[in-house]
Amino acid sequence: MDMWEDRTREEDCGKEALRRTMRRARAELDPTWAAAASGRIQERLAGWGRFRAARRVLFYMARADEVQTDWLIQWAYRAGIQVVVPRVEPNSRDLALYRIEDVRRDVQAGFQGILEPRVPEEKRVAPGAIDLVLVPGLAFDDRGFRLGFGGGYYDRLLAQAPGVMAVGVGFRFQVVTRIPRRQWDQAVGYLVTEEWLKSCGTRPRD
Repeated sequence: MDMWEDRTREEDCGKEALRRTMRRARAELDPTWAAAASGRIQERLAGWGRFRAARRVLFYMARADEVQTDWLIQWAYRAGIQVVVPRVEPNSRDLALYRIEDVRRDVQAGFQGILEPRVPEEKRVAPGAIDLVLVPGLAFDDRGFRLGFGGGYYDRLLAQAPGVMAVGVGFRFQVVTRIPRRQWDQAVGYLVTEEWLKSCGTRPRD
């Protein structure tokens, strides 16, 4: 085994350990605190000029232990922003993107129980047509690199839409010093938590 393979194995072990830590931390969140923190994050995004200027935004449909997006989706509808949500394609390990017009009517439980779009194929949106992507994750670092669940779905999506504005969304405790990076990992340009929103590589602002 050469030096590159040694380092790759070490990085994979480091990622798995961090995944276990973050999954446990999220599972132990106090629901009242998490709901309040999710609210602050959504309000912070709604007040952000770059979000308000976007015409078409890709939202994720949140798991129970993630930062929620339901209030922000309703705000986007009122602001005239097109709401797009992903559907997992397990065979290709890609995300197919669809515009929805009613978050209660146009989604159903899909991959791993996550809500996914149930709309006609003509509602499909190309990755390059998205103005802003909200990216969930288990952890992020200040460079914008992200630790997901290991499927690589968002890495492939961001690679298909170079230059898209990508915002990592998480609680403050999910921002760590450094995440091991592989050559295909894609970074987000911004991070938002309940405490701040910042461009990666810059100082956070309240």
